[in-house]
Amino acid sequence: MSHYSSQSFEIKLELQNDAIMAGKSAAGLMLFITNHTEQKGRCHQLSASQIIDHYRVKKRDRELTSELKSFLNLRPVHVGTEEHVRAHFDIADYRLLF
Repeated sequence: MSHYSSQSFEIKLELQNDAIMAGKSAAGLMLFITNHTEQKGRCHQLSASQIIDHYRVKKRDRELTSELKSFLNLRPVHVGTEEHVRAHFDIADYRLLF
């Protein structure tokens, strides 16, 4: 005859409300720092939404390039010669086809 033993555990959670609220206050915020200071009259030449759009496109392009390099198994990329630099840019251009 076998004997089974059972154990029980008690877990107590203590929420740190101050830390939770501090984290929530910054959740979803992103800061863009740019050196675009050119102005048209009294306004900046590039609006905040244009700068944000630029970074969104840049992020998407990097993600697509990364996916393409992974698919083609092209890691790591060392671009020490002119031929390597040209090949690297060619691959970056090919991502636009997808």
